Formats: sequence, C-alpha cells, structure tokens
Amino acid sequence: MTLAAALDAVIAAHDWPPGISLDLAEPKDAEAFAALNAAVTRAAWTPGLMMHQDVPFFDAVHAAGGAVILLRDTATPFGYTVAVPAGPDMSAFSATDTPVGLLFGTVVLEGYRGAGWQSQLIALRLSAFQAIGLPICQAIVAPANHQSLGNLLANGFEVVGAEDRRAGASRFVVERCPKHEATPAEIRETLSLPPYADLGQHKALLALGLRGVAVPGPEGLRIGYRPGLGCTA
Repeated sequence: MTLAAALDAVIAAHDWPPGISLDLAEPKDAEAFAALNAAVTRAAWTPGLMMHQDVPFFDAVHAAGGAVILLRDTATPFGYTVAVPAGPDMSAFSATDTPVGLLFGTVVLEGYRGAGWQSQLIALRLSAFQAIGLPICQAIVAPANHQSLGNLLANGFEVVGAEDRRAGASRFVVERCPKHEATPAEIRETLSLPPYADLGQHKALLALGLRGVAVPGPEGLRIGYRPGLGCTA
C-alpha cells in the first residue's frame, strides 16, 4: 500500500464536521500551498517559529512519495499538512537505521485554530504510516512553538535532538517510538523552553543521549529529560 492510499483510507474512515473535507493535493497545487505557508509564516510572532515551505519543497515531497493533505471548508482551503516516507538518508533528522515516517508542519488559517486540527492531523498521519509499515515517526519543531511541540509530545513523541540548519534557528528533532526496549526511567532534569530559556542546556542533555518528554505545570510546558531506552518497531 502506498502512503497516498493509506491516507485516503484513514480520511474516508473519519467523520469530519459538516462542510469540512480533506483531500490529497496534486503537485500542480504547490504554488498555492507555498503562498499559504508564506502568509502564515509572515504572521508568526517569532522569527523562525514556522518552517518555510516553498515550491521546491512541495515538489520534493511528491518526488519522495510524500503527500500534502488539503483542508477545505466547503470549497475554501483553510490549511494543509505534509507526510513523507523517508529512509536513513534524511540527514536533517536524527540518524536511524530504520526507515521512518516524517511529519512536517501543519498550517491552519487563524480563524480555524484552536479546534484541535493539529492533534487530529498528527493522529491521522501516524495511522497512515503504521498502515504502510513505518511505525517510527519523526518531526522537526521550533522549541519556541510551544503549542506544536506540546501537541507532538502529547501524541507520544520525545525530543531526541536539535539541529540548526532550518529557518536560521535551532529546532528540536522529535521521534515517536511504538515501543521502547525497557521501562521508562525517571526524569533526571527538567528545563524551561525558549523564549524563556537558552537552548544550550537542552543540547547538552541531548548530547548525553537523554530524551525529552513533556512536563506540564503552572508555568507552562517544560521538557523533562530521562535516559534513552532504545527505539524498536
């Protein structure tokens, strides 16, 4: 089964709100998605908060066997999300000998935010990747994007690395393992997130092989680091 077929099946099985539809976009729609991404990126309150996705990016998505899911309200597009099956040659992501499913950012226009779309689309893509034999999934997210990071961590992702090559800013690499090789260990250290804290402390703990999980509290989302347990499909 292809990723596109798996996504179509998951979309068809879901009961979406009246007037809302999800469809797989065609390569010819790349310019429209790039324009939507540019508009939302310009409106972001923090530079580098969102990943810039241009026409070459969307062309590369389709060339790699990936898919762009278009969200429509009646006939009007209001967002999209991206999924790509990738092997160990994707150097922007943490090294792994196992092919993984890549979740790229979800873009939703302001009037549709706060309705749980990001969490629904994370779950949708995880189900599709599972159906095609890619249970291990990864994503890249800005540490200052607390909402997106929190949604990914709430769906079972862990912070496993940080890289500096996208959007001129450091971004977390997060990974979702279907199961670990041992019982999760206790959290060793908990850190605040940018823009309230320096990312250097996070990188130091990640360099020791620790993995970060969500630690909610009255001061907002924080990351608790514990020893890595090994990821197995």
